[in-house]
Amino acid sequence: MSNIFRSSISFKIGTWLIQKRLQKRQRVVQTKNLGQAKIIAIVVNLVEDDAKSTLQSQLNLLKKQGIKKVDVLAFKRNWKTEDKAEIQNWIQISPDDFDWLYLPQKNLKNVVLKDYDILINLATKQNKFVFNLLTLSKAKFKVGLATSTFADLLDFTINVDPAEKDKFLKSLHHYLTILNKN
Repeated sequence: MSNIFRSSISFKIGTWLIQKRLQKRQRVVQTKNLGQAKIIAIVVNLVEDDAKSTLQSQLNLLKKQGIKKVDVLAFKRNWKTEDKAEIQNWIQISPDDFDWLYLPQKNLKNVVLKDYDILINLATKQNKFVFNLLTLSKAKFKVGLATSTFADLLDFTINVDPAEKDKFLKSLHHYLTILNKN
């Protein structure tokens, strides 16, 4: 049996198990703006070409807004020693954090169950690990780019060309600032 076939079957079984779990626990969606958010998570897939620069731009925008409590959930296939030193405050996620069904293992379960006010997804390309992380997250308000890969998992999406990351970040920041303002 080929690895691709085995991987596909494992992912389908894992997805089915996730759907069963989600039926038992309902996530309550609460629209929050940046002023209301106490803790924010940013999901980034470092396998993507411009992921680091996009992440840095997003972190700068949040810093200007005065947001201090941000968890960066960074996915990369292989973390090297020099990577870990450079980004020591990030939660480093790799395939090793998932079981054979692509379900989060012990150390990642705390991240998935954390009650983030806003989860910002910067990933744009298909990735089974990021997909399951977003699916299982209990974040109150999930936002990101409107891509066919992740749009169904998010509560609020912005429809711009994925290549226009700066436009996306500015739009996202704008909407997250004005939401729920009285």
